Amino acid sequence: MADSLYVWVKQSECISTPAVYVGTVARVYCSDKGIQDKIKSIPVYFFSERENAGMTFSVLYIISLIQTEYPDIEIELLGETSCIVYYNCLTPKGRLMQLLYFILVALIALLGAAYSIMAYNTDTGMTELLQALHKMFTGRESGDFSVGMVSYSIGLLFGMLLFFNHGIVGRKNKEPTPLQVQMREYEEEVNTAAMMDAARKGTMRDVD
Repeated sequence: MADSLYVWVKQSECISTPAVYVGTVARVYCSDKGIQDKIKSIPVYFFSERENAGMTFSVLYIISLIQTEYPDIEIELLGETSCIVYYNCLTPKGRLMQLLYFILVALIALLGAAYSIMAYNTDTGMTELLQALHKMFTGRESGDFSVGMVSYSIGLLFGMLLFFNHGIVGRKNKEPTPLQVQMREYEEEVNTAAMMDAARKGTMRDVD
């Protein structure tokens, strides 16, 4: 009786080494661990050194490589119909540029968020509202800084932390944050678009 091989193809994978193997693009299971390990190590593709690129592989191409080595094995397919592999060659200079790029993006996001909050407060007259509330409860005019303004600022900070579910030490809720959900959806859409583009251009690694 031929061994059964279960292949769960990933949608995408990011690597920092140029060699791509079957175990890179898919999760493989076989009752024979020796066959399983050998199939995982079957070479699929090699990126050029110092090349930052992506390559798409169809599941049929992966099957053809496996059946070349094990023609009698029964393959059960799971997961995606194709996989895109991103190769990022991180040299010391590249790591520094990546860090600088991250700092720049974080700074832009921080300034943008601060500007949005200030614009919202100005449009809604939040300062005047807090001053009116201070006078209502204390009977005195508030200065440049009041308890209401400080409380509003602190509440805004903790409200954002609770909403995005970030920055809270020892939180029990391990669910993905709204930002993480949006990033995963964006990643899936980018991968799908890249794979469709590769199929149309004929750059996808596929069977003849």
